[in-house]
Amino acid sequence: MTDGEHGFLGLTHNPFASEDTSFFEGGDRKTNLEQLRHIAQWSRRTTLVTGSLGVGKSTLYRQLSMTLEPGVKAARINGVLVNTLREVLWAVAQGVGASVSNDANWQILAEVLATYFIGQERQGRFCLIIVDDAHLLDFGSIEELLKLTRNSPARLCLFGEPSLVGLVTRPAQRQELSWHEVRLSPYTLEESEAYIAWKLSLAEFRGKMPFSSAQLSKVQKLSGGLPASINQICADLVERLESGQPERSGARFPVAHGLIVVLLVVVVSLAYLVLSGVEPDNAADVPTSREVTRTTIPLPGVATPDPDPKDAGTPEGPTDAAATDEASATDVGIETEPEELPVEETLVVPEEPVVTDTAPVLTPMPEPADIQAKRDREANQIVPAVETPAVDVTEPTSTSTPVVSIGTVPSGTRDSQWLLAQPSALFTVQLASFSTEDRLVNYLNQQKDPLQFGWYPIERGGKRLFVVTFGQFMSKTEAMQAAGALPPETGKVEPWVRPMSLVHDAIKGGPR
Repeated sequence: MTDGEHGFLGLTHNPFASEDTSFFEGGDRKTNLEQLRHIAQWSRRTTLVTGSLGVGKSTLYRQLSMTLEPGVKAARINGVLVNTLREVLWAVAQGVGASVSNDANWQILAEVLATYFIGQERQGRFCLIIVDDAHLLDFGSIEELLKLTRNSPARLCLFGEPSLVGLVTRPAQRQELSWHEVRLSPYTLEESEAYIAWKLSLAEFRGKMPFSSAQLSKVQKLSGGLPASINQICADLVERLESGQPERSGARFPVAHGLIVVLLVVVVSLAYLVLSGVEPDNAADVPTSREVTRTTIPLPGVATPDPDPKDAGTPEGPTDAAATDEASATDVGIETEPEELPVEETLVVPEEPVVTDTAPVLTPMPEPADIQAKRDREANQIVPAVETPAVDVTEPTSTSTPVVSIGTVPSGTRDSQWLLAQPSALFTVQLASFSTEDRLVNYLNQQKDPLQFGWYPIERGGKRLFVVTFGQFMSKTEAMQAAGALPPETGKVEPWVRPMSLVHDAIKGGPR
């Protein structure tokens, strides 16, 4: 049935086979949408929307992108089309309207975006990054998006399969970033029936539900309550109803041909008896036309087994009743009652997922070993600091006064004044940044050689951070070698090689 035709059900089209922009509000989908729309009320700036394949994540993503609050500027990204680090940041800049150079590398893009997000917030506008199929993004893209939300007022909403949780957990923990997960659940039987009725109403169906209770239960079982699977199964059911009852499989032997064969067999039998001069002893010995039909007419394309010699010419011999009835119905063109509309059982009912309000503790996926090498190849300049993506135009240019007293950190560690006195041509390795004094002090006290460690405070987005560095080296090569052989007590950090001149600029609050 094509669109615009009215078949047996009176539908304008097959609603289960057609893509549309309508949104089903059952199954908690309306509640989920309202939570995502009001980003100004988000307690955490990063949200994950997860669920099994076919549960409706992309549908919710489209509805969110079309119904955002006024004053929200959104960058909409599809992980199938855009997934590498620079591609993702470029798509974000284009989506929110940030002005960047066409040949800008990913570091410059990150800085421009952070500055742009801060400026938009001061004007009373929120910036939102929404990504569909986010589990397809590479590791560097996910990590950089998390950094943007940590160091700027932008909000981030990632839609993806449950594996997305493992991709986000480790970098979020490393950056001390909290996030929220919304896990979409499959529909219950009642919600599935409501969804089917709603889809039929989109095709102007006004009658009684065309599917029986048994069929609805079977649809629920096979689909597992997943909207995409419900659509596939019901699309087939609608097509069958609109085209009439399905025919039985296999070709029927034409009735006229069957009668001719019956007559031919009777004539041949009589001719044989006459020519052989044998009179039939009993009329019962002559087979009737019905008996001949049942035992001698094969269906086209069906192999007929050789008869048992013991049963030849014995009308009273044992016969298969089912095969006889099937042959009889086929020969004379009798229509047998059609079976209930079949539905292929190909789907498995998934386990009921659970909606969580806090980030679950999961074993993260392994981090790719070549992330740093990949970034160095992409970059046209020295890698900037991980914790400070942009320069606020209102940030003071004078040297910030540390809030950590000298007596609280281990003796021998190098403070910002000592770092400023080092030659700008040297290199150092940035290890981590901490949001509180206690974390900084605790980390430095764990190190066995305090003379190798430096620290300095910075402010970004109204928040004070404390950066820890390791060593001073004459060349970038020496610094990279040291970054690959850090003492074990430094922990699981992500080292970044930086020129001392950039460290000086960060301490002074100058350009990065």
